[in-house]
Order: sequence, then structure tokens, then C-alpha cells
Amino acid sequence: MSEEVADHSSPPTRWRELYQLIVDFSVPGRALAKASDGTETAQSLKAGNPLALITEAETLGFGTAAHAVVGRIRPDLLTVDLDGCADVIASGVLDAAETVNAPLVHLAASGSHDSVHIVLAPPTDWARTHLTSMIDELRVWAGYDTRAVDVLTPARYLRLPGAASLKPTGDVCRPIALDGTPLSALDAAARARNALSEVAASPAAAPQFAATGHGRSRPAKTTVSTTDRIVRTLAQDAAPVVVTDVAPRAWRRRKRFSYADWQLLMSHPAVGVRSDRATEAAWLLWRSGIRDWTMARWYYRNCPVFEKFAVRESATPGSSRAHWESIASRARAHRPPLSDTDSAVIGRVREHLCTWTDRPAQAIAMLAVLEHRFTDGHGLTDRPIAVRDLMSWLNVASIGTAKRLLDDLVEQRALVISIPYAQTAPREASRYSLVDPQVVLSQSHSEHDVTILGTPLPLTPTHGEPLSPLWGLLGAGCWQVYSHLLGSSEPVVSTELASAVGLPVGTRRSGCLRLLDALVNAQLVKRTGRGRATRWIAVAGDAVRRAEEATGALERLKAVRTRINAERASWHAETQTEHSKAQRVLRRIIDGLRDRAPKRQLELGPYEVDERTTVAVTLMRPSGRARLGNHRPRSPGRLQGRVSPSAVVQARLVQPKQTKSVGAI
Repeated sequence: MSEEVADHSSPPTRWRELYQLIVDFSVPGRALAKASDGTETAQSLKAGNPLALITEAETLGFGTAAHAVVGRIRPDLLTVDLDGCADVIASGVLDAAETVNAPLVHLAASGSHDSVHIVLAPPTDWARTHLTSMIDELRVWAGYDTRAVDVLTPARYLRLPGAASLKPTGDVCRPIALDGTPLSALDAAARARNALSEVAASPAAAPQFAATGHGRSRPAKTTVSTTDRIVRTLAQDAAPVVVTDVAPRAWRRRKRFSYADWQLLMSHPAVGVRSDRATEAAWLLWRSGIRDWTMARWYYRNCPVFEKFAVRESATPGSSRAHWESIASRARAHRPPLSDTDSAVIGRVREHLCTWTDRPAQAIAMLAVLEHRFTDGHGLTDRPIAVRDLMSWLNVASIGTAKRLLDDLVEQRALVISIPYAQTAPREASRYSLVDPQVVLSQSHSEHDVTILGTPLPLTPTHGEPLSPLWGLLGAGCWQVYSHLLGSSEPVVSTELASAVGLPVGTRRSGCLRLLDALVNAQLVKRTGRGRATRWIAVAGDAVRRAEEATGALERLKAVRTRINAERASWHAETQTEHSKAQRVLRRIIDGLRDRAPKRQLELGPYEVDERTTVAVTLMRPSGRARLGNHRPRSPGRLQGRVSPSAVVQARLVQPKQTKSVGAI
């Protein structure tokens, strides 16, 4: 170290260089003192130059600040205040900063236990936005609120180095190294100076940063043109995502790369902007239709724009995939804002969600369609909904069951088919529009009204987590019973419960008691008493989450989604080679699912393909278009008349036959 950290004989201006590098002197700082009543509410002493205030505070304290001094950090720097969570969050914040090439300017122990101040220097505005989003993801993943992980805006104040704590048991704020050892003022200033010089040397950030500047200017323009970027507005769980666990997306034809796109992918960015260019290239891959790591991996390995992450793979395996997953998770969570009109319609649908049916399966299906399709900010009309979408949302393994539920929603006038499958583009699903309950009620006649508005105990879709994958395994009837018990403050008698849910009391093999037995086995319901004194009470809290793991619902959901992804890869293959490879993968997946499944969970069976395929697969119900022989022109490389690749159950040679089409999946 250049000097002793606690050297009381040091001149009172020892913080001068560090303050000049990180503090915004265009705004006065403030000297604060602890509250006299022992609380954390600070008392303002005076305002003035932050450097003069810390000098005065250390003079009064004979080398150690007698009171706190706060000031604003330079607006071109990004400040993160970690309160009581540094051991968990700090390393992740520094890793995220390294990803966007934002060097560490200042790191200080704030004086409280497990609390630090981190000041970073993002080289560009885009890097700043991306870094803030990653820190927000990390906070949500770790379970902390914005008070524990606080990303300060430029207008907020931070306790400066050397200042006393405002907490009764706090210590002086002092710079520290990455390993936690204290740093002197000179060493901390050298670190800040080196970091700012590194960013200033970057071509894109040179106008923005200077070693002694305090303003922010617009970053220099680059020669590579980019399109609008998607910025995540709502942080969600940032844990790594397994490709087979991701809910299958509606199919859309891949967008071909333009000449400018290939220029970006094959460019060699200069040091200092490599992270920005790699992030832009990753967004380019996403916008083109690449959705999982298995497809993105080739570009990360072969395109020079990702060279930074390719080099890291030798020292830190998984760096490339972690970068891609951070982009993919933000893109999946992006939701454009709903218009006022759409919000009003969705609100009315929620109010009338369970007034048009007494079947819990229909209510859950409608809620899933509403949450996953119509609240995503892309409108309420002409939205594609495939049967396999419903299977994935509800953890339903049977294609027939999901198809009947979707047909029921149309029959009950909750949805309307706006563009049937026969009129859509090749390999696209039918399109549906959400029906406004107000329009339906105004058009209905009382003598023909089939709604059940008079049901004394309607379904309650806000109780019991109806969209949990658990109910796809146990059944929607179990959710109805469980949600009713959750709404009861007292244990319920079997006869009263059966009457409330519209079922006979039954036995352990039928009726309400069968559902209760399944809920007891899943540890969602407790039984008290025996015989006529039997009472039932629901287990609240995180019981549903525990039951998802204990019953294997999550494993089945993974199996269903794995199968759907493989089926869609086969169905939407653009070339014969791609289709053959997808068929082999599908066969291995289904064989593995059959070997592991203790019961018949998947709707399996042989179906027929043409002479170019040597695998027997399920013959599903042909669509009207297939029965009439109205086949659409196929795209280049696509098999003529290839059917839906539902599930491979046996590998055997088949004779060439006339095949049948079943529609988009």
C-alpha cells in the first residue's frame, strides 16, 4: 500500500484525488449527523463542497470523520449499494460488469455488516442499460428487494469514502480491494484512475469518459448499423434455463440474415466494445428466430464477433452459454404495455372467467390462454394458439384432451376462431380472438342463456395456483376441491365439500373422496377425525410448490415439453436432412420417455410417413383439408404430405403408403 489506511497523521486532503475522480462537484454535498433519538434518520448539518466537508469532518475527529458526508457520484458512472447482501450479490455484479466491459472504479465497505458500495464505468449507454438489467435479474434471483440491492440514479446521494456511518453501530466508509482488505486513499485513487483511463481508451467511449471530466456526452457512432433493441422491463428468475424446459414457442419462419447482419457477425470489434458488439449480435440471432443454445452455439463458436466469449471458454467453461441465456431470458420476459381498451376487455374476462362454466378444466384452460397469449401486449385478435401450446401450459400429456379443451372454449364463446388452420399460412396454427363478455351478454337472450351466473359457489381462479403444473397431473377436479378448502376458515365435512364442488361423496376410487385421497397423498390436504367426524383442511403456504416436486409434476412437464419441442423441430424442418435428424432425435426422446414412465402418461401410438422415412409413428385424426386432399404447396426441401410427428413408439420398416396431414403444431 502507498500509505497506512488508518494513519491519523495523514493530511486532511488525502481523499482529494479519489473525490475528483468519482464525485460530481456540480452539485453540493451534505454533512449529516446521527439522529439524537437513536434512529437512522439523519440530521443535516450543512451543505457545501464534498471535499471541504470531509476535510472538516476529519479535522473535527482528529483524523477520523466525526460525521457523515454524502454527495452525488458522477452521472457517467453506475453506482450499486449492497446492504447486507454483499457476500451473495457482489461477485455476480462484478461478473456482470465484466460481461459488458465495465471496469471497477470504486469499491468500499460502507461500515455495516456485509455491505459495500460498488462504482462501475459502463463504456456506452447500451452497456449501462444492459448492466442495470443484469443486476436487476440477479437481485430477483437471489430474493432481495431494491433496498438491499440498490442501483442509484444519478440524482441520488451516496456516503463518500472516509465518511462516518449514520447507523448507531456503523463504521467509517473505507475503500477495499476485491479480497476485502482495506485500501489507502492513494491506492483507491489509482484504481479509479486506471479504470477510467481504460474506458477512455475505448473508441466508442472516448468522448464519454475522461480521467478528470464530470459530464456525459453521447457515445461515438459505430460503423455497424443496428435495429431497435429489446430492453427487459420486468426482471424475472435469471437462473440458467435448460433448453428442454423452455415452453415451446409458436413457430415462425426463420428470418434470413442480410448483408449488414453478416457484417456484424463477422466483424472483429476493438477491445473495449467487444461486449457491446457481442450483445448486439446475440439480439440479432434472437430476432432472426434462433431460440435455444443448441442453435446459437454454432454462431458463438464460428463468428468473430463472439471472440471474447470463445476465448473465455478455456478458462471459464459455459461463458458463451451464460451470455446467450441472459439475452434469451430477457427477451422471453419482454411484454409491451397493454392498451387501455385491451386492459378493460381483459379485466372483464377475468371477472366473468368462471361464470360460464362449472367445469374446472375449462376454467383453468381459459386462464392459461388469457395469461400466456392475450396479456403479452400483442393484441386480442388473430392470435395463434396451437393444441400443443395448451399441453405445455397445463402440463397435459394427451393431445386429445388439449384439443377438446380448446374446442370447448370456442363452443362456450370464450374464444372465437378468427382464421381457421385451413386458411393460415403453411404450418401455422389456427388463430383465435378473445371475446369480450360485455358483447356476449348484450347479444344473448334470457330464454337461451346457458351461463351459470346463479351458481352459489363459483370457481375461484385466484386460489390454489390454478396454473401450476401439479393440476395437470392430479387433475382439475383436485384443484377445485383444494381451492374451495383454501377459502374455508374451518375444517369441512365430506358431505358439505362434495355438495359445494358438485360431486358425489363417493369412495376412495370415485367421487370427492378419490380427489381428497390424491390431495392427502400430495400433502395438500390434512384429514382430521374418523367416520362421521371426518373433517378436511387445506395446507396453505408453499404446499403446492413442494407437491410439484414430490409428485413428479415438474418431471412430467419437462417430458411433455421435450417431446413437443422435438415434434416441432421435425414438423417445421426446412430440409430433408434437417427433418431426418429431427426424426432420429424424436425417436430417442420418445423411447427414453417410455422407458422411464411408470404409467401411460403420453399419448403414444404409430403413425404413417412416406417412403423416405423408416419410422412408424402415430396416425392422428386427419383434418378436413387432408380428407379432401387439399394439400398446400410445400416449401423447398419439405416432405410432401408429412404428418404431425406426434411420438415414435417402435422402429420398424414400413411400406410406402399414402400419408395424411394433421395440421400445424
